Amino acid sequence: MNLKALQDFLDTAEIPIIEPKPLTFLEIAKQPHYENVLSNIYAFFFDIEQEHGFGDLFINSLLQLIQESEIGKQKQALQSFNDFSIETEYSTKKGGRIDLLLHNEQQAIIIENKVYHFLNNDLDDYWESTQEKGRHETEIIGIILSLEPICRIKCRKPEIVLHFINITHQELIQRVLRNSGAYFLKASDKYAVYLKDFAQNIINMSTPDMKPEELQFYKENRDQLVQAKKFFERFEDYINKQIIRAFENLDPEQNYVNHSIRTNTNLLHVFSRRNPDLMFTIGHAGLWDNPSHSMNVIVELQRGALADRSIYKAIPFEEYEDGKIANNFYTENVKSWCHFAKENYTQEQIKLDKLSEFLRVKLEEDHLFSIFKKLDDFLTQYRSKS
Repeated sequence: MNLKALQDFLDTAEIPIIEPKPLTFLEIAKQPHYENVLSNIYAFFFDIEQEHGFGDLFINSLLQLIQESEIGKQKQALQSFNDFSIETEYSTKKGGRIDLLLHNEQQAIIIENKVYHFLNNDLDDYWESTQEKGRHETEIIGIILSLEPICRIKCRKPEIVLHFINITHQELIQRVLRNSGAYFLKASDKYAVYLKDFAQNIINMSTPDMKPEELQFYKENRDQLVQAKKFFERFEDYINKQIIRAFENLDPEQNYVNHSIRTNTNLLHVFSRRNPDLMFTIGHAGLWDNPSHSMNVIVELQRGALADRSIYKAIPFEEYEDGKIANNFYTENVKSWCHFAKENYTQEQIKLDKLSEFLRVKLEEDHLFSIFKKLDDFLTQYRSKS
């Protein structure tokens, strides 16, 4: 690897900074893109009488977008829309389902909610199913609500195409946000948070994972980026090996720790040989993905070792060890995992070229290993009596 060439590239290239998208509650729930979930949320906010307190914000925003389209301008009867019902999964004449139907005796707004799926719905059936109650064609409009603009809407009957328009999710939510000023004063604080989170979810889905200029940067600098990636992977592998070596030197006979160490992208786990729910957790990724450029070394207990935390009060820790115990250990109620003791080492403190020796010394000097050994001995004896 030519380090000078790589350094020249890093010094001169304007590498795009990838800004992470804010995480939303729907993403946490693993449901950010489910069409039926989004339809239910839209139905809630379109309902003027619902407890969210936003009143007619959503329907007025939608009507504005309708009137700005060429087809919408011909729908004079839809300039106002009152006393309407909202139905999701509305059954059609041919057994289809309209995602969202807003309607009263005279008017109807058909909404087909598309996220990542192709538009292959029977729009003729949707139109004819809403027209059968005697509504005039000027009183009905179909909307394809999509993530990206749809160039062509297909129908079997050409005349029906003239009653469908395309609005993107982002266009609707941005219009809602633009009109929301006065509404926020009357809205419930709880649902104001929900609306902002829902809006962020729409924005996240509508924003490409990589911008065109970022893809172009990759195309122009592919070889240098691959070399930088290989160099970083080599550095990451070096850090892992140095940490493993530190524990091998600290406990060569494996009296306490198992040298079969588990690693993943962000953490490295060193398990007790006798009590696998006791471990060291090393947060080494902070050296490169955290502004502090630091590494955490944690004595951690999990699951069965947390059934009764009060038992650890019987361990005769020295005063200097006692001061290392996490303040919330005995009051925390989480049963899956908990930190017992922890130290943080910054890149300025760490000697990268002698990381294994630095870590071995710190584990002894900062008493993390003596705390670990006392926990391990105690758990082994305690469990042998059970």
